[in-house]
Amino acid sequence: IKKFEDRYPDTKVKAFCVPANILEEKILDNQLDIAFSEGIAHDPNITSYPYMDDHIAILSVAGGKYEANEEISIEEFLENKLILREKSSGTRKIFDTAVENMGHIVEAEMESISNTAIINSAACGLGLGVVSSRIAQYAIESGSVVPICVKGLDLSRKFYIIHHKDKKMSSAIKNFLNLC
Repeated sequence: IKKFEDRYPDTKVKAFCVPANILEEKILDNQLDIAFSEGIAHDPNITSYPYMDDHIAILSVAGGKYEANEEISIEEFLENKLILREKSSGTRKIFDTAVENMGHIVEAEMESISNTAIINSAACGLGLGVVSSRIAQYAIESGSVVPICVKGLDLSRKFYIIHHKDKKMSSAIKNFLNLC
């Protein structure tokens, strides 16, 4: 957004940081031109296309039970308290599906709409936090948490740009998308 505003100072950008389902509602109600989402939109009136790769990180308290990048079994993983996003979030849906594909059910000890709350809870040793690796990068670099791996659990995903299928793209929107 900053780069766009620097290049096009007369064009106003308004941003919302809300869960994916709310972004979809705003797209359908023509309250947003485009959105960046953590999953493919489910409504047939919304067009989705990938724009960035991401990975969901599993975070443990630094100096705790696990070493950085340690690989554990799915069974051991599920014995831990899990700190997850709310069920309606794209991150949670991808996580739940990946665990279910391995034949297991997810039980959250704590749920939050706040990635910061999940990271801080993991950093305090309340359980294993599950958030986007991009969001967790600052906490990993600061040494408050360490990422761990679960053998066979694929938590890779893509971020998507979404818009109404009938949206007429202005030159400002096209310029913004080209910059992205």
